[in-house]
Amino acid sequence: MRELVGIAEELGIGALLVKDESARLGLPAFKILGASWAAECALRERPETHTLVAASAGNHGRAVARVAAMRGLGCRIFLPERALAARREAIEREGANVMVVAGSYEDAVAAAEADARRRGLLLIADVGAAGPPAWVIDGYATLFEEAHDQAAYDLLLVPVGVGSLAAAAARHAAAVGASVVGVEPATAACLTESLASGRPVAVETPGT
Repeated sequence: MRELVGIAEELGIGALLVKDESARLGLPAFKILGASWAAECALRERPETHTLVAASAGNHGRAVARVAAMRGLGCRIFLPERALAARREAIEREGANVMVVAGSYEDAVAAAEADARRRGLLLIADVGAAGPPAWVIDGYATLFEEAHDQAAYDLLLVPVGVGSLAAAAARHAAAVGASVVGVEPATAACLTESLASGRPVAVETPGT
């Protein structure tokens, strides 16, 4: 945890702490917390599986690829065509096969699901309501348990993304009596637009 004293003073609040997840197991994001636990749970159910499959805009795919490499498994990652080349290259360096899918992130998700089903491989998804997505949320809970062990707080500011981290934050906050504010960039405000419309809304986003 890093304390941002100057910003807290500027905002007139007691303290502002940042959970630094820029070097978790050598990766620049928290995603391996979810990917590793989801893979562990899934492999307990299907220990014969030899390849992991995932859709991603970048960091989740790289985390799944790292987990696959650590466990001696194959890996197939599906990226939307707008994903930055640097993201693709980083995933390939982890040893995964990368498939670029025409269309959106949702198209990459559908392609990964179809590929895993057709080949009998293990899908490590971070979107959905059960199975691997729920296990991803459980893995992300580690982050909040660590934070709670280090400091007392009454408000969590959490990026929404595809929702798994925010779900873990909401569950944790309910348990410790804190509030949660979900944060989205103006260029990818999917939840904001969906809440305003009263239904799920897809929004066009730049490459990430």
